[in-house]
Amino acid sequence: MTPLELQLEGFTCYRRLARVRWGGAEAELFAVTGPTGAGKSTLLDAITYALYGQTPRLGARGLESLLTPGATAMHVQLTFRAARGVYRVTRAAQRRAGGVTTEVRVERAEDGAGAWRQLPESERVRDANRAIEEIVGLDYAGFTRAVLLPQGAFDEFLRGDAAERRRLLVALLGLDRVERVRELAGRLARDAEAQAGGLERRLEEDYADATAAAARELTDRRDELRAEASGLEERVTDLEARLVVARDHARVVGVLAALAARAAALEGAAAGVAAARRELEAGRRALALEPVRQAHEAAAARAERAAAEADAAAALAADKAAAATRAAADHRAVAAAGDERRPRAERELDALQGLVPALATLQRVGGGAPGDADGAAAPRWLDEAEWARWQVAEGQLPELERATAAEAQARRRAERARREEADARAAAERAERELARRAEEGKALKEEAERRQAALQAATLADAVAAVRSHVHVGEHCPVCGNPVTALRGGGGDAALAAAAAAARDATDRLEAARADYVAHRSTLAAASERRDGAAAVAADAAAAADAA
Repeated sequence: MTPLELQLEGFTCYRRLARVRWGGAEAELFAVTGPTGAGKSTLLDAITYALYGQTPRLGARGLESLLTPGATAMHVQLTFRAARGVYRVTRAAQRRAGGVTTEVRVERAEDGAGAWRQLPESERVRDANRAIEEIVGLDYAGFTRAVLLPQGAFDEFLRGDAAERRRLLVALLGLDRVERVRELAGRLARDAEAQAGGLERRLEEDYADATAAAARELTDRRDELRAEASGLEERVTDLEARLVVARDHARVVGVLAALAARAAALEGAAAGVAAARRELEAGRRALALEPVRQAHEAAAARAERAAAEADAAAALAADKAAAATRAAADHRAVAAAGDERRPRAERELDALQGLVPALATLQRVGGGAPGDADGAAAPRWLDEAEWARWQVAEGQLPELERATAAEAQARRRAERARREEADARAAAERAERELARRAEEGKALKEEAERRQAALQAATLADAVAAVRSHVHVGEHCPVCGNPVTALRGGGGDAALAAAAAAARDATDRLEAARADYVAHRSTLAAASERRDGAAAVAADAAAAADAA
């Protein structure tokens, strides 16, 4: 136990709070000096009181005398280091009407936290005293003998006689236990001597016939038996050595048999291990190419979908082209009908236009039109039938002129619509031809991608075969088919496999580009078909309008 700090207040001559610190000193030896009555012994009493609640001079019953005269309370706090850490014990006493009451508190410093934690087993005074004895490792008597020598005991030791010094050393050093041990040893020795005397008496009584001659005879017999025993021991040693050799030989034979069986089993499994190793190597190579194979399979699937879409688009374009052809045929039929009716209409128009001069002459001669008020009667040289025909022709002349103008305009619109419809049809046909060409190119690229994929699979297989071939020799059995190997053919190696993979990737890229181009041309064809259908509808409407005119 090493004291670090002592605080006391109201303790004998220390009325006010006093602190003594030893923790910051570098020396291991301290001296408390001062004149008589300065309070040197009081500091030692305070240490003893803090630890055990009593002092060498007053014991445990004179605690009231420890209070400073006139004070009603005191407290002593000792901080010390023990084997298990740093501890702080605080004892406080309070003078009351019924006597002096004491409180104690034992705390332990938390590691690195700067805080103190009260020990749960120190809540009562008796438990706290027991906990301190366990921490310090000494009770009060041992502490005052081995650690703190009471005042006056050393002077008594120096001035006393030999017996007194011996008594004091026995008391201070706890040598009374040695005295007790010495007494116990003497008592045990006396008991052993008594027991030995009894045994000697029993031997004398039981072996009275044990004479010197009998002893010599027994000695001789003992020597003979010892000689026989020595021979037997040598024989036993020899037999044991032979037994060890035999056991070692049997163990070696067993080990050799086990090793032979193990070797046979290993030879039988060697072929399987080699085959498994070759299959593992081939599997590793195939596994490394698995992402490439999956990518090419996905590209082939996309190519098949693109080809199917191309076929569907081509069929749709063909249907639209057939519809446009039928619309154009209908338009041409309508135009042909209009062309057939056009000569008759032109003849009627010419006939009516030929009557215009005659009508003008008639008006000049008759003084007005046949329907005017001034010319109500027909000329005499014109009969009634002719007059009626002239009246009808005169009424139809303005309508015929308007119809002729409308027909001419309708013919111009129909002609323009026919030209636009022809241009749209030509553009649609060009788009259909281009789309068909793109579809054929897509099919060709798909076939090429399939060929490259097949070549890649063949190269992968060849590489796997080459990996297996590197572990197979002529005359051995093939790990795949089990037949004897008669010849080994060289493989393309990693270069051929890399070239096949690059070719497959190139074919896949070109197939993807062709698919995108095909989708773009399909959109162009759809737009051209819409323009063609719109132009055909406009042409049909224009032809119908021309026919109506």
